[in-house]
Amino acid sequence: MFNIQYIISAFSMLFIAIGVYGQGTHVAVDWNENVLEAIRNDYARPTVHARNLLHSSIIMYDCWAAYDTTSSQQYLLGNTINGYTCDFDSSNFVIPASLIERRAAQDIAMSYGVYRLIKHRYMSSPQVASTMANISMQMAIQGLDTLVISTDYLNHGPAALGNYIAEQMIAFGMQDGANEGGDYASTCYTAVNPNILPEDPGTSGIIDPNHWQPIELSLSIDQSGEIVTEVPPFLGPEWGDVFGFALRDSNLTAVMRDTCLYNTYHNPGPPVYLDTTIASSFDESFYKWGFGLVINWSGHLDPSDGVMWDVGPGSLKYDGETPPVEDFA
Repeated sequence: MFNIQYIISAFSMLFIAIGVYGQGTHVAVDWNENVLEAIRNDYARPTVHARNLLHSSIIMYDCWAAYDTTSSQQYLLGNTINGYTCDFDSSNFVIPASLIERRAAQDIAMSYGVYRLIKHRYMSSPQVASTMANISMQMAIQGLDTLVISTDYLNHGPAALGNYIAEQMIAFGMQDGANEGGDYASTCYTAVNPNILPEDPGTSGIIDPNHWQPIELSLSIDQSGEIVTEVPPFLGPEWGDVFGFALRDSNLTAVMRDTCLYNTYHNPGPPVYLDTTIASSFDESFYKWGFGLVINWSGHLDPSDGVMWDVGPGSLKYDGETPPVEDFA
């Protein structure tokens, strides 16, 4: 069994080091940028894309750790996560003797791994042609052949290892609770209220103001520039069913509402509800106060105030020292 705190520390150090090393010259940075560009070319689905970023990071980490000669431990490769076992024949796996060869193997494995994941996860994106062209170009820049599809990492080297880890991550993702096979659709949640039509006065016959109301626009353009013809669904109401990273069962609560059970991590408790039994309660309610507070705080935001915060890895000034594991508890 692996130590989850150690893995968190190793993940963090890997990407801090990548951020400092070369400031954008490492292939992990290049492939992370390709994932981000694939997100821009897709529909606005933050929960789905956060999962894709996690899975691409795991692939790159495991590709790196597989060829690392220190005490690093793989996360998915060779372990059982959420009931899914990813086999790995470490006893017969050959790690190059020289540092240069190991780094080259890590880069190649990372590239094939993330290439395969992006190709799988974004095949149905509205701008799939652009995304596929981007990742094909990245492979070409690195001189890598996209026709190499072997997963036999014992005989076919780092490209096959990257393909294998991607294959395993894709299979893992099909059973992690995200309902990827059903295009991430909710399996229980349904909207209580009818669609609100912002272009018309009123609330479009709202049934319960304490429930979410879908928004229907006559014209909507998504983040990728595509015209959206369907009403966007509630995003991720059942995302608590998805196996996460570094989330503890001690922080999990199950909330029952409208016959649906929702797994919730770090549950802050219910929001302030509007008392629908008293018609005049809205003007004096905390419900209205909460909305007003958001507006007031938003008024403090000023893009012209000249303040810029750099929270990127490069600004952390990584000095090569590994912080105590307790820092990642």
